[in-house]
Amino acid sequence: MIYNNTIYSDTVLDRGVFYLSNTGAGQGVNDGFVFNNVFSFPQGQNTYGGDAQGLALVQEHMKIYNNAYTGGMSAFDADAKPLQEDDLGIESLGNAPETHEGKEAVTGSSGLLDGYKLEMDSVLIDKGLTVEEAWKHFGGTKLVDGRKYSPREFFEEAKAQDYASIDCIMGNNFPEVLGAAYDKDFFGESITKGRPDIGAAEYSMSEPEKPDKIVLESLSIQRAPEKTKYTEGEFFEPEGMEVKAGFSDGNVRDVTGEISYSKEPLKTSDKEVVIRYTYDGVTKEVVQEIVVNVKEEPQPPKSEWPENPENPEEPDSSEWTIDSVKIIPEKVDLKAGESKQFTAEVKGKGEFSKEVFWEVAGNKDKDTRIDEKGNLCVSKGETSEEVNIKAISKADADKFDEVTVKIKREPVKEPEKDKNSNAATGKPVGNKGVQTGDESQVVMFLVMLGVAGGFLKMYRRKRQ
Repeated sequence: MIYNNTIYSDTVLDRGVFYLSNTGAGQGVNDGFVFNNVFSFPQGQNTYGGDAQGLALVQEHMKIYNNAYTGGMSAFDADAKPLQEDDLGIESLGNAPETHEGKEAVTGSSGLLDGYKLEMDSVLIDKGLTVEEAWKHFGGTKLVDGRKYSPREFFEEAKAQDYASIDCIMGNNFPEVLGAAYDKDFFGESITKGRPDIGAAEYSMSEPEKPDKIVLESLSIQRAPEKTKYTEGEFFEPEGMEVKAGFSDGNVRDVTGEISYSKEPLKTSDKEVVIRYTYDGVTKEVVQEIVVNVKEEPQPPKSEWPENPENPEEPDSSEWTIDSVKIIPEKVDLKAGESKQFTAEVKGKGEFSKEVFWEVAGNKDKDTRIDEKGNLCVSKGETSEEVNIKAISKADADKFDEVTVKIKREPVKEPEKDKNSNAATGKPVGNKGVQTGDESQVVMFLVMLGVAGGFLKMYRRKRQ
């Protein structure tokens, strides 16, 4: 394969561009596949050269397609897709040293051949074929991977297996040759990124320098949160915390509002909370230490006995028992608004506490209650017909007694009649109110009779 070259001459080559000098030597003429090249020769340049036999062989074995022509020459007749222009858009075609005295090859990196680079509006840009497209155009059917062979070994293998030439010379499958790069142009630019250009130089637009990418470098806690002690089951609270991030450009900024952390309930095994912050795909972490205490479950009321077991006032539970609790009185009837003092008789063996807890149940008014000394107060607004009183031993909660207190209701009173009215007539009696004529005479008679009686009594006393 001969591809992506720029071949220049300012004089006509009498022997032609493709020339076979000795047809009787060697193995004869092998196939050649020519594409994506620039040929620049003066007018009158022949394509082929050699004797009659050699000329025929070269014409038979050279496959030519998709090349560019300039300098006055005509396109090769065998090229079915030529590109011919007087100005192909090459910066300074032919501008190169005429001689080279050194032993090292002049490469694109030397800067001596920059005149062969393409201008930004060159007609050669994106006009090339990919290697795969050329392989298919020239009749390729099944690629042969020769990378495990040397060039000579691969030649012998291809000849022995009678492989088609086009299937054996794809650049990326060809044996490795020192200094040869099959996917780069003369100046080291890739020809496999997108559609290639024609010629030895792949056009590359110089991109403006991009500012250095700012990268997240650090994360730190500047101020701890207000709360660092928790009870298991609670959640981490970041209030009061201040977190700052450091960047590659030297800037440091507050990122407290952008942090993330676990939202799971805390456990006693948690000793720290991981704080995370992500910027442009980079995540940094920092930890905040915490303390998580065990959650205390509600405990039943504790005995009021002293905690010191050696205190003689505290009875040894192995030497005492509570047998029974009895409420006195056992039967009580009360009216709403009344109160009653109850006592509890606690019996047992050994030295034991006789104190009890008092409870009231069944009341409908919250003001009906019993105090720690057993005094029951029934509220005036109590509507329940009975309430239950319970005394529980402080030493042994399994020992208790209950009594029922009946609540009596006041009977409904009839309205009182007027004592000054006459039941028969309905009129007021006595000397109150307005008197009629008959009633006045009777009264006067009774008065006179009383006075006369007084005289008689006085007279009798005098006689005695």
